[in-house]
Amino acid sequence: LFRSLPHSAMSFMRQISDGEPLSPAGRSDLQKRKAAERAERLKKLPQRKPDGTLIVPPTTKPSHHLFFGWEEEVGKQHSVPDDDDYRLWDGPDPVLLCTIIIANNRVLRMPKQLPFSTYFSDWGPTVAVCDRVLEQHRQELRLAARVVELGCGTGLPSLVSALLGARVIATDIPEMLEDVRINSTACGWPQAVWRVVGGCGPDGVPVSKERGGMTEKERLSIGALVEEIEMKPDIHLMHYRRLTGTGPEEGWVTTKRNKEWLVRTEERPPVKAPSGAGSVLATPLRWDAEEAVKLLQRVDELEELARGRDVRMKKGPGGQLIPSTE
Repeated sequence: LFRSLPHSAMSFMRQISDGEPLSPAGRSDLQKRKAAERAERLKKLPQRKPDGTLIVPPTTKPSHHLFFGWEEEVGKQHSVPDDDDYRLWDGPDPVLLCTIIIANNRVLRMPKQLPFSTYFSDWGPTVAVCDRVLEQHRQELRLAARVVELGCGTGLPSLVSALLGARVIATDIPEMLEDVRINSTACGWPQAVWRVVGGCGPDGVPVSKERGGMTEKERLSIGALVEEIEMKPDIHLMHYRRLTGTGPEEGWVTTKRNKEWLVRTEERPPVKAPSGAGSVLATPLRWDAEEAVKLLQRVDELEELARGRDVRMKKGPGGQLIPSTE
């Protein structure tokens, strides 16, 4: 309804809602404020051509191995009401795509990018690091080498390394980790990972296919790692996707009943070398040698635990779960 109002009516409604007086001076102040807000928004958005087509950041083009493009949801590209600037769109933010030719044209998806129109918007150094790693350390990556990135930001070198099979630790100060966590999850390396530690007896945690639905026959096994898709913390209910262990691939589980049934963990599924899917752990680290050593020791222990739990199970003659020799 609001979009269908005439321009003058929309302006009137907006001034009323903003609490501005309907005087020439008030309208002028409102226009200046909106112009400043528009300019500020444009700084945070990728550049577009006059026809609205997104422009690939030019500093990504020197790469020999990475090719960039944009993905934007179709049907959402319409201008914001009362705004004739083609560069502002009322829809989901576009996703930067990075195709790696030497990795069978596999694609990384980056919902979070470097900030636009700032000193930090230059992709050149990041792309150069990726090219150097791919040219000189490709074989080590495919053999599940460990890679630690310091000050990872959006995490492109970490994601490139993991795509080739590396065990990656992406580090930054705590307040800067959100971008790499979002990008890692979008590329298939979830960062909100939980481990099953309890349940109704030794068989594990009851699962419902739908929230509040009937309980499935098969349970989520103790020791399984799952990705959090949606969380209802007030009622200890989680929508999950299974990463390891046995049980339904996806569903809803109770995380706590009298005691914890699932707990957050930094464990990740074991990497299968050579050329298996790598792993990404985004974790805080300030540039301190002692803290770095502790982090590496902790990750060693986590990987050892994950390998010990990575036992495929099958149903035995009596219906119980037993280790599989296949």
